[in-house]
Parts: sequence; structure tokens; C-alpha cells
Amino acid sequence: SAAVETNFVIVSTANTNALNEGKWSELLSLPGSPARNSQLAALLEKLGAADPTRAMALADAESNLKLREQLTLAALHGWARTSPANAAQWVLNLPDVSKREIALSTAFAGMVAADPEIAMRMGTQIVAKNPDEAIGYGSRLIDALIDGGDFQQAAQWAASGDAQNQSSWMAEAYSRWAEFQPQQAAQAAAGISDPAQRNLALHGIVGGWAQADPAKLVQFVTDLPADADRASLLSQSLERWAREDPVSAAEWINGQKTAPAMDQ
Repeated sequence: SAAVETNFVIVSTANTNALNEGKWSELLSLPGSPARNSQLAALLEKLGAADPTRAMALADAESNLKLREQLTLAALHGWARTSPANAAQWVLNLPDVSKREIALSTAFAGMVAADPEIAMRMGTQIVAKNPDEAIGYGSRLIDALIDGGDFQQAAQWAASGDAQNQSSWMAEAYSRWAEFQPQQAAQAAAGISDPAQRNLALHGIVGGWAQADPAKLVQFVTDLPADADRASLLSQSLERWAREDPVSAAEWINGQKTAPAMDQ
């Protein structure tokens, strides 16, 4: 099979037997259905890892526009697993902005599936070459890392950004992490030594944790060291809780001692 790129240079030849020709022809002869289309996509993803040129050509030959997009993304996912630099360049050359964003998400997902470290290096290169699109492109990488279960890597990469991008990236990383592992995300955020970065991470957690368990989020924020930022975090957390369960939020507020933070 094709090997993954080293330093973004292709070092192996494609496996020309990657496509099951008989299965492909058989599936094409069947009426369209979600199950059939998913099987076609699976075949093209495998081919994309070995022979992306042919995989993309087969996808482009599909007359059904919806299926064509599905097949193209499947081929791209496979391509990005073994040739991330070439797949990324193909994506960045797409003229349509919305299609480029979707394709980049798919490419990053393929890279993450193969090796998160390669995906992060590739993401760093892409945002450096496309500063005007850095926030969006970086967020797509963070989403791919989170979806792949690489939560700490997503947070670390977000923190590596410059001041212009770091705010958005850290909010995205910690909000998404908190959707799945709120306690772990909160512990990681609270342990950040840099005050500015810790603040960004904690504010990001509010959005994700509030969707999962706003009551526990409020308790976590209450236990943070008392400072001006805790008041802001508590206000945001209580607002989210009140939307979901106003009675419980009101009961909690009534049980607290009077303090300036509670006034807000």
C-alpha cells in the first residue's frame, strides 16, 4: 500500500490494485440508495489513498451532483491520509470558498486519522501561507483533532497560534473539548500558567460545558480563585443554566451569600 508522506514528500508508488473493479461496477448498476452510495464512497476512499488521480476522476464522472460531492470528499479523505501536502494543495486551489472549507475539513480529518502530528504540522504551514483565512482554516484543523479524540493536541495547537488567532482557536478547542470531556477540559484549562491563555480557555469551556451540564459548570466556576474574571465566567455560566433550567438556577442563586459577583 502507499506510504504516508515524510516531510510532505511522496516516497512511495501507488497500489494499482486498490480498487475492486467488480464491486465498483456492481454497485454502479444498482439503484441509488444511502447504503449503495456509502459503499461507493468507501471504495473511493481506499483508492484515494493509493491512486488519488483516478479516484478523483471517478468521482468527477458521477452525474448526480450530491453523490459526486460525497465521492469526491471520500477520495480526498483517503488521499490526505497518505499524501497530505498534495491533498491540501488541491483543496486550497478550489475557487469556491464554501467548498474549500468543507474540503479542508475532510482533508484534515484524513490527516488526523493517519497521524495527528502530521496534521498539526500541515495546519501550521497552511495558516502561515494563508493569513487572511487563518482563523477559519485553523478552526477546521481543531475540529478534526477533536472529532478524532485528540483533545489535548487540539488545545496545544490552538495555544501555539499568534495573538491574532489564539483567541478564536482556544475558544474553539476548549469549547469542543468540554462538549465531550468537561472535567478534563476544565482541569487542563485551570492548569495553564499563562493568565491570558487560561482566561481564553476557561471562557471557551463555558460554551461547551453549558450544553452538557450547566449546573456542574456553575459549581466549577464558583470554585475558581476569586478575581474579576471569575465574576464574568459566573455570569456567563448562570445565564446558560437559566436558559436550560431557570428554576434550579434561581434556587442556586438564592442559596448563595450576597457578594458583588452575584449582583452581576
